[in-house]
Amino acid sequence: LAAAGYPDGFDVVLHRSGFGGAAAEVKAQLETIGIRVALEQMPGPAFFSALAERKLSFWIVADGSLTGDALEVLLGAFHSPGAPGKGVDHYGGYANPALDRKIGEARRELEPDRRLPLLREALREALADEAWIPLYFARDSRVGRRTIDFRPRADGLLRLAELRPAR
Repeated sequence: LAAAGYPDGFDVVLHRSGFGGAAAEVKAQLETIGIRVALEQMPGPAFFSALAERKLSFWIVADGSLTGDALEVLLGAFHSPGAPGKGVDHYGGYANPALDRKIGEARRELEPDRRLPLLREALREALADEAWIPLYFARDSRVGRRTIDFRPRADGLLRLAELRPAR
C-alpha cells in the first residue's frame, strides 16, 4: 500500500445483504494489510437497488447456477449488460466485447464436447480480467440414512418430495 501511495492504509465500506461470516473474514484479511473495513448490513431490496443504481463501490454477493450450466453465470454476471437476459447480475461496469463473443459462441454450440471447452475458455478470460474476485466456493454436505434414496440436484436444493425409499 505504501508503494501505491497509501502508507497509512485507507478506509472502505463493505456493503452486504447476507454473508456475514464471509464479510467478517474479508474484513479481517484486508485489515492485516492496512485496509480498514467498515461492514454495512443492508436489507435485500435496498442492497440490490443500490447495486443496480451503481451506488456501491465495494460489496459481497453470491452467484451460482441453478441449472449447473456455466453459461448461466457467464450470461448473467460477465456478459456486457444491455440485451434481454444478458448482464442481469452485472453490477460492476465490466465489459469485454471479446468475452461477449465467446459467450455467444458457447451459447450457440449445442454439442457438449465442443461446448465445454468454449465455456471453460470464457470463464478463464473473465477470471483473468478480474471481473470478479472469487472468495470461496460453497459446497454442501448431506447426511442421510441408507434407507433413503437421494439424488443431488444441480441447483443444490433439497426437496422432500424427491426423496424415495432405497431399494
